Parts: sequence; C-alpha cells; structure tokens
Amino acid sequence: MRKVPSRPARGLARRVDAVLTTPAHQFPTGAVLAPHRREALLAWASRTGALVLEDDYDGEFRFDRRAVGSLQGLAPDTVVYLGSTSKALAPTLRLGWIVSPLALMERLVSCKFLTDHGSATLDQLALGELITCGAYDRHVRQSRIRYKSHREALQDAVSRHDVPRFCPGSRRECRPARPCPTSTIPTSSSRRRPWRGSPSTPSPATG
Repeated sequence: MRKVPSRPARGLARRVDAVLTTPAHQFPTGAVLAPHRREALLAWASRTGALVLEDDYDGEFRFDRRAVGSLQGLAPDTVVYLGSTSKALAPTLRLGWIVSPLALMERLVSCKFLTDHGSATLDQLALGELITCGAYDRHVRQSRIRYKSHREALQDAVSRHDVPRFCPGSRRECRPARPCPTSTIPTSSSRRRPWRGSPSTPSPATG
C-alpha cells in the first residue's frame, strides 16, 4: 500500500476542490484521524474554500473507545456529512443521508432528482418511523452489545491460539496479540453525531 504524505505537494492544495475522508474509522487499518490532523484538514478547507466529505460509514459501532465526534460538528459550513444504514440495518436497503451546508442544499436536491428517481418511498417512510419512535436507536444499542460480545470472543480466541496480529498501517507483527496504541480523541456531547433520531431519543453512545 502506497503511503500518502501528510503534507500535500506544493501547489496541490490549490488544485483540490474536495477531500473524501473517513476520520472516525479508516478502512482497513481502523485508525482514527488524530486531533491535530483534524484541525489541519479543517483549516486547509477553510483557507482554500474546499469541501470535506466525511464518510461516517459505521460510526454507530465503536468498541475500543467512545464514539468519535464528527468533523461536521466542528465546521458545518465546510463539511458534508455522509451516513448510511448499510452497517446498522442492511446494505440492500440502499438508504443513506447527507448533512450539508445550507448553500449546497438546493443543488444536491436537484442532482439527486436528475440522477436517481428510484429511492424506494416505502423504505424511506419506514426508516423515518423507526427513527421517530426510537426503535432505530434501540436496535443500534442492542446490535452494539451483540457485536461487542462477538468481538471479545474473537479476541479471546486469537489470544488463546497465539494467532499473529499486525499493527495497523504496518507489516510488523505484534506479539503478544493486543490492540495497537491509538490516539485519544476528545469527545463532546455537543459535537457528536450531527443527527441521530429525535431529540428525546437517548444517544447510542450513552445507551
């Protein structure tokens, strides 16, 4: 895998209109974007007028730390937040959402209409009802408990059978099997997920 430089080449920043990032859980390493890198990214976007596309594809499920705050909560006029039901419900639903700066809303609605008329109305109404009545959050909390149990069972099996593990982003083997050190990301209830259910619904991170 080619290593991406932490600093863009000279002149590159002026030619980039948008950046797609997965700051809460980079695949396949599982790394979380460090606080200073988050600040640098948002400062660059503000300075150049570029957009940051934040793909939060599995933000509901964190087992090794508390849920990580979104970039969108820090810079709502610069970040476009992308969410999906693919991990929480099923990828075949093909349902997701966008939290965007107000200035982009009209263009996004127009582009959606012109490129894809086919989002199932019944599925969207059903998802809306699940969110409104709190059933979606309850399902996420129950799934988190179940998946955490599965993860711990897998970790136990890896340790008992001395299965080699590799540190994220490295080919160096880690022994004994243990999670690799990760950055501590401060969280704030006011800067967590930009939208999860109704105001009266308990947050998945605290349920």
